[in-house]
Amino acid sequence: MLEQLRGGDVVTVTKYDRLARSLKDLLEIVEAIRERGAGFRSLAEDIGG
Repeated sequence: MLEQLRGGDVVTVTKYDRLARSLKDLLEIVEAIRERGAGFRSLAEDIGG
């Protein structure tokens, strides 16, 4: 999925645990998404980013 992201895309998940098993993994994935110029959001949770 990350390889296909382009600037302006938004990755949307229902909950964070659907994307990553640990906080460390989640933060690394979100950073990779942002490095590609894309956004990230969870429908059920907000990390204020």
